[in-house]
Amino acid sequence: MPVDLQTLGGEAGLVVLVGECLRRSQADERLGGWFAGVDSAALAVRVAPELARLLAGEPVSPGRLREAHVALVRRGLGDEDFDALMYHFCASLEARGLPMDRVARCARILEGVRRDVLGR
Repeated sequence: MPVDLQTLGGEAGLVVLVGECLRRSQADERLGGWFAGVDSAALAVRVAPELARLLAGEPVSPGRLREAHVALVRRGLGDEDFDALMYHFCASLEARGLPMDRVARCARILEGVRRDVLGR
């Protein structure tokens, strides 16, 4: 079931949300190395439109997701990293006061792209 993006502040709210998730991830010793030298503000702006489409239930190209992460997967990006990033994404949603049922809905949607992100 799609997510009403207005409950997340629309696309502008998603940029803020992704930025918060990236800050949390950069501070996490499990994930920090993946984001070393990354301009998190610029990455948030690039990721938010794709995330908006995904959460709204619109098709997102599995090939694009694989391409975007292939270099990271070659360097060892795996399930544990995906899990940790999901944890920070959900924590960011919770910090914004999103009810747990909506946090869970967002998590289910993102879980649906795990295989594509990890190139399986």
